Amino acid sequence: PTAVPDLDARLAIARTAVKKHSHKLKADLAQALKDGGPKHAIGHCVSLSPEIDAIVSEEQGIEIGRTALKVRNSENAPDDWEIAGLERFAKQISEGADPHKLEHYDVTVTTEGQRLFRYLKPIMMQEMCLVCHGPSVAQDVKSEIAKSYPDDKAIGFNLNELRGAFTLVQRID
Repeated sequence: PTAVPDLDARLAIARTAVKKHSHKLKADLAQALKDGGPKHAIGHCVSLSPEIDAIVSEEQGIEIGRTALKVRNSENAPDDWEIAGLERFAKQISEGADPHKLEHYDVTVTTEGQRLFRYLKPIMMQEMCLVCHGPSVAQDVKSEIAKSYPDDKAIGFNLNELRGAFTLVQRID
């Protein structure tokens, strides 16, 4: 990666933001699944994920979101930098890398000249994710997902497979 000003501090913020987001999302979705099953969790996820993005972004002074090569929400479609990072993660994982130790970061420059610190961290498929993202999603669950995400591409994943990544952006100057 390019030389990043205050790299250690920026990485610490990025790692903390991902950890907070991941734990909150997992805990809230697990509770929603327990309270009302998959269809209830889908409705919860539609409103919950952007809420967690906003809370963690504000707390950490960054922009955080999620992206993937196969997205459920088209607003989370990856840009070229994210696509390259996701493809790199997929290759590294297929070669035996521990996905929990992977991360990708760099400084990019916008067309307006704004320098940005960018960070990606893999999201791996876990047991509870299979209900809505797995290889055999129940038809009633698919129908419920289609109400909010008619162009859903985020199914067919297997346990411990790369689902996507947390993506963070922090302005440098």
